[in-house]
Amino acid sequence: MVGETPGFAERGGIIRFTLEDNRVRFEINVDAAHQADLNISSRLLTLAKSSASCCPWKESRMILQNLSIKRKLTLITMLTSSAALILSA
Repeated sequence: MVGETPGFAERGGIIRFTLEDNRVRFEINVDAAHQADLNISSRLLTLAKSSASCCPWKESRMILQNLSIKRKLTLITMLTSSAALILSA
């Protein structure tokens, strides 16, 4: 199910579109997608705002499971570099 009303994803909708700063944004309720037997690509999930009804750790775990080894290593490198920059500031 797709909608645009406030709280749509939190009430079990799968994708909710919003307008922020003159741009169309969207939320994905990963739990509702799984219940409907839908697989959401990791690329789409990285573009989406997370829904409040989804547990962030579940979404992160699903994203990581869908990434290739090369992309996981790239992500680890980026996070390590970011952490080093923060710590050195």
